Amino acid sequence: MREIVLILFFLVENGAPKSLVVIPEDPSEQARVAANDFLWHIEKLSGARLPLKTEAELTQADRNGALVAIGATRLAKEAGIDVSKLPPEGYVVRSAANRLFLLGRQDVLPATKKELRGTYYAVSSFLERDLGVRWLWPGELGTVVPERKTLPVPAIDRTGQPKLAQRKIRNALTNRKFIEGMKYVPTDPAQRQRMIGESDAWLRRMGVGTRVQIHAGHAFTRWYERYGEEHPDYFALHLNGSREWKNLGKPKNVKICVSNPAVVEQWIANAKELLKRNPSRQSFSASANDGYYTGHCTCDRCRSWDEPGAPDTYTFYDVTAQGRTTYRYVSLTDRYLRFYNRLAEALQKAAPGKFVGGYAYGTWRALPLREKVHPNVIVGFVGLGYFDEERREKDLAYWDGWSQLAERLYLRPNLLHGGNGLPAVYVHKLAHDLRRCFDSGMFATDFDSLAHHWATQGLNYYVLAKLLADPRADVDRIVDEYCRVGFGAAADHVKGYFAQLEKLTDRIAREFPEVSKRLTRELELKKRVRWYHMAPTWYTTETLEALEVKLDAAERLAEDEAARARVRFLRDGLLFAKLRAEALSAWLAMLRMPRDDRSAIRAARKSVIEKSEPLKSYYRHHATTWVICPQLVRMISLERPVRPRKK
Repeated sequence: MREIVLILFFLVENGAPKSLVVIPEDPSEQARVAANDFLWHIEKLSGARLPLKTEAELTQADRNGALVAIGATRLAKEAGIDVSKLPPEGYVVRSAANRLFLLGRQDVLPATKKELRGTYYAVSSFLERDLGVRWLWPGELGTVVPERKTLPVPAIDRTGQPKLAQRKIRNALTNRKFIEGMKYVPTDPAQRQRMIGESDAWLRRMGVGTRVQIHAGHAFTRWYERYGEEHPDYFALHLNGSREWKNLGKPKNVKICVSNPAVVEQWIANAKELLKRNPSRQSFSASANDGYYTGHCTCDRCRSWDEPGAPDTYTFYDVTAQGRTTYRYVSLTDRYLRFYNRLAEALQKAAPGKFVGGYAYGTWRALPLREKVHPNVIVGFVGLGYFDEERREKDLAYWDGWSQLAERLYLRPNLLHGGNGLPAVYVHKLAHDLRRCFDSGMFATDFDSLAHHWATQGLNYYVLAKLLADPRADVDRIVDEYCRVGFGAAADHVKGYFAQLEKLTDRIAREFPEVSKRLTRELELKKRVRWYHMAPTWYTTETLEALEVKLDAAERLAEDEAARARVRFLRDGLLFAKLRAEALSAWLAMLRMPRDDRSAIRAARKSVIEKSEPLKSYYRHHATTWVICPQLVRMISLERPVRPRKK
């Protein structure tokens, strides 16, 4: 039996506008952005541009007609909608008679003075659930807007709120690594700005956002610049007895002597200064700087904070030594957690109710043996990835342990850097892990970073955004929706393509640790080979041809040009795997050459350069296409398409 749907009025009928969009007399920025997004999509759907007015501009004839009220309008209040009763970031989608109300709670995040996106989420909810719009990836091709000349408004009454307080996915187009990558892949600045705008819109439409502010990143990146000369005692003692950090790598990776009471005093003074500027700030970072295998303090006091019986040990590097000098040492978790706790105790005296944010990261990610977590410490767990199953299982065990220790725990993975642009799918493991983390206390996320390899890993990004809105969502339904909406009659073959890629990704994760060790020994390398350097091991000609067969069948079945274009988009991503595997095969062959056979090495080097030429051309062509983001691909030196020098 078909469900009977009550239609209240029409936004558009037979391509003609039948309603008007109204925003408050003094609209907030979010109301303006939401209204413009609504109007853009309605025009794409139907070809009709609806009029937009503020409430002050409405005539009596307007009021007698059909209205879409976006934001905190008087019309909404007159209809009895009280958004103050909603939770932060909450929203309402409600229709009544000839009115459609799309609005959210009017909140500003005190620490940032930025308005929360409740109203925007109301608009996105209506576009997606009631009009069938989907945002598979940024840009026109990834935006699915089904053409409909008539847009009815049924009876609707729903509220919503994103489940997680923070659903952060960083946009890699704005970070340092992308800018560095532009040295090798020439990028038109105007095109980069276009991509930033399109990707920010994608993140916003998919519900990425926050109702809290967490400061827990690397906290001491400028300390050496500010205090190095006057307070050398603030900084880590090296094995050579020096606290000097000049010419020892990047200043932002400098480490601190965390057991020094003067460091605590300075950190508290800095926190007070920040509070003067922004009394609403809730948290202050205490995480050690990046480079977790190097530079940690070796003074007796700091070492006394470590737990000699810690089961986890690591290979650390002595940054002061000539060459690559290493030593084994225990986990630093007890040391850094004791530091966080000391800061939290001091902060409660200086600013009661405020929080210290600190990572469980790298060589201090393992569980502490002695220290407990102060109630006012927010722990950001930096872990999880899908290209090394041994590490993933260890990280899940660590997460479970931290969830028993920390009252406030959030997930801060680097997993979106994984894959280095190669085709990979890990959506089922991702769904399993996010639900496990959510069920054990995860209140926020901070994913570093959205790398924009959309033709090769875009399904992962889409599923991630959906799961951040609701970590208990059904991943199979999300994948079905992605394939059905984006590819129509070709959906089953596209879904089969993704399933095949997921099996390949699982295989890589199982085999990587042993293959990496074996290849590192074989090539006599000082560092373990990264899995993407071993792409030819898994992205074989046979494997890639089998994946091509799936896409061939999908393209034949695709019923419209948009669906065929999306299949070709995926095919362009698969071409990257082919070109990269060929170039890396030549590179690995060069590394296997006897080191005293210079003639053979020269010939092998020439082969690498020849195999890399098509890849360089590919990077240039796809610098701003969303297929992959070549600026973020970690390249071997011979495959970098360097910008020509100016004469």
